[in-house]
Amino acid sequence: MSRNIKGYNGNNNKFTGNNAMGGNGGAKKEVENKVNNNYNKYNNMNQNQLMNELQREVMNGKMTGDLNPQVLEGFYDQMAENMTGDQLSRLRALINGIK
Repeated sequence: MSRNIKGYNGNNNKFTGNNAMGGNGGAKKEVENKVNNNYNKYNNMNQNQLMNELQREVMNGKMTGDLNPQVLEGFYDQMAENMTGDQLSRLRALINGIK
């Protein structure tokens, strides 16, 4: 089960189309641009490429002290309702490996 993050507004897990962030405030536009850039960056990667990118990001986060286990657990809890049992098992293994 996967979702297209383009159009995600972050409020109540609703997808609202192209103008997902609403308004034209600078901060909202910046977040929208970042989401779109990340979507474009990762959209065409296969699982091995995504795992390599995740490894790079984890190592970088550990080196800079930006890696936060509570954020990882929050992400897991947030994603749990949208994932299958198999996907949750893989995500749990990833998070445990990252910690």
